[in-house]
Amino acid sequence: MSQARFSVQSAVSAGLDFWRFNVLKVAGPLIVAIAALAVITTAGAAPIALLAWILYGLAGSVVAAACYRIALAGPAPELEGQRGPLGLQFRGLELRLVAIGLMTTFLFAPIVLMAGATLDYVFARFSLASAVATSPEAFFSVMSPAGQAAFIITAMLTLGALLMLDAALALAGPSTAVDGRLRFLSSFRRTRGSVLRILFATLVIRAPLIALQSLATVYVDLAEAPGAMHWIQLGIGIVSTCFYLPISVGMMSYIYLRLREGEPE
Repeated sequence: MSQARFSVQSAVSAGLDFWRFNVLKVAGPLIVAIAALAVITTAGAAPIALLAWILYGLAGSVVAAACYRIALAGPAPELEGQRGPLGLQFRGLELRLVAIGLMTTFLFAPIVLMAGATLDYVFARFSLASAVATSPEAFFSVMSPAGQAAFIITAMLTLGALLMLDAALALAGPSTAVDGRLRFLSSFRRTRGSVLRILFATLVIRAPLIALQSLATVYVDLAEAPGAMHWIQLGIGIVSTCFYLPISVGMMSYIYLRLREGEPE
């Protein structure tokens, strides 16, 4: 088990400092990602939107890899020489980060499917009528109080499990970058004893995005302008890409380095 050598405050500060000093060095893939988001927002045809989503995912991996090459050049000096102009490159590290994303999705899928089946059962068991729910308000209105409580508890337990698992796997990226080969499940060993700290630090840097999403939902409901949500989501996506992603990578790199110091020789 790695000795916890970081605080939530120090980790968040490290992520913010990384963004402040290095975001322009990865401007290339950030621009590509923003362009892909714009296409997703304006695309009328589903195939074009799908291709744009794939491009956005790949650009995100390139951004993350470029950030790792900057943040982890100390323990892995060879990373510095692999960084392309403005962070634009696609090599082995980018492919391995794509693989980590896919593996994470497959690992999360059973939890989500089990939760969905449980929620379907709860709705069928505790619904008071056979009416079709067309909104969250209507959904709860046709459920008994016991059903509402069961639904909320199931949803919260699922969210908690996903967040804890995500925190436990948070160091797969930096471990892969430093070791030069795919490291996925080994993240569990490095994060053991520090999962809650990682989770809280992640929630802190996600808080502005959660607040923006909540405000956007309230605005659309009050203004009765559902068509504006597409453009608001574009804005939130840009903020997430340009701010949250580099800050997150910088923060996780810092946490990785701190926990690495506490590992036995």
